[in-house]
Amino acid sequence: MKNVGIITMHKIINYGSALQAYALQTYIERLGYKCTLIDYAYPNEFHLNGNNRKLSCKKIFMGLRYRLLMSLFYHKREQVKKFEKFWKDNFHLTKPFLCRRDLFGAPPSFDLYVTGSDQVWNPRHMKGDSSFFCDFIKNGANRIAYAASISSKQLHGQYLDLYESFFNKYSAIGVREKSAVGLVSSLSGQKTVWVCDPTMLLRVEDYSLMASSSVIREQEPYLLIYILGYNFNPHPMVDIVVEKIANRYGLKKIYLQCNNVEGLGKKSCKMISAAGPNEFLYLFKNASFVITSSFHGTVYSLLFEKQFISLSSMDDDRIPSLLEFMRLEDRLVVNKSDIVDFEKIDFTKVRPLLEAFRNSSEKFLKESITKYIL
Repeated sequence: MKNVGIITMHKIINYGSALQAYALQTYIERLGYKCTLIDYAYPNEFHLNGNNRKLSCKKIFMGLRYRLLMSLFYHKREQVKKFEKFWKDNFHLTKPFLCRRDLFGAPPSFDLYVTGSDQVWNPRHMKGDSSFFCDFIKNGANRIAYAASISSKQLHGQYLDLYESFFNKYSAIGVREKSAVGLVSSLSGQKTVWVCDPTMLLRVEDYSLMASSSVIREQEPYLLIYILGYNFNPHPMVDIVVEKIANRYGLKKIYLQCNNVEGLGKKSCKMISAAGPNEFLYLFKNASFVITSSFHGTVYSLLFEKQFISLSSMDDDRIPSLLEFMRLEDRLVVNKSDIVDFEKIDFTKVRPLLEAFRNSSEKFLKESITKYIL
């Protein structure tokens, strides 16, 4: 059986990161390949301190252990345990690579390498770490990219030359942001395809099964509020939207907290801060209405066919381009003037668009693997 290796950001306390890694691995396995996630630590000292070659892997390990302990102060211990269980139960992993030196010194061997999704090419996060371009390959195998994200419409300075040199080594490239297609095409000299996030490759039945393992249960209808604090400041828009929807439908408010966000009228919300990926799916599956600033929150609102509103900044193309394709631009709130009396979504019109996006993405991935795997 041919073996495919994926490099992505998979072991961070983030629902979207965990679920996109699981989805891509699962989908490729269902195509009939063995598929393994390259267990490359992110973030490591490279991303936090830049390309500091004087740091030993032992020091890097100590730093990673310290940050894991510190994360317990920012996330409930129960939440960390749920993520660790999810990783253990669902990921097929190589041995751990704690630093770039480890990975480059003894890279795992595969018949095809895949740069996976999430912000693996975002220069603000990667700090020039070319590991996510699969530059560690030593066996002559090909590489492709599926739903890789730059999260920027432009590249500047040193990154232009760096990215151009590595894009040229890919046999096929699919990106997650529509706005990145032109940029990557111009630098790579090859056709670049806009594809759906890996989470959209799986069906709602897959996620419903996972949601059934949730230890959280809610008995009454609720408004789910999932707002990330690191993308942009959503206030005061989110406060207005939350009160508008909660009052209109008479729903209990549940705030799913993965990042610290101020405001949101927390005194009148039920706070859930110890949810793992299965609980995340349960809360989306059973919500009566969703308000989110998260890209993956928007994706799961679509997959579970929930009435929802998505908040986004002007600088982030992920949510706007997805909603534009689904002809749901009216669900997007960028400023206060977008807050209107939202009409109910007719999902009979959304389903064929979602299926078309999924089908074209599946076609790209299947054909790329078949053509370039050795």
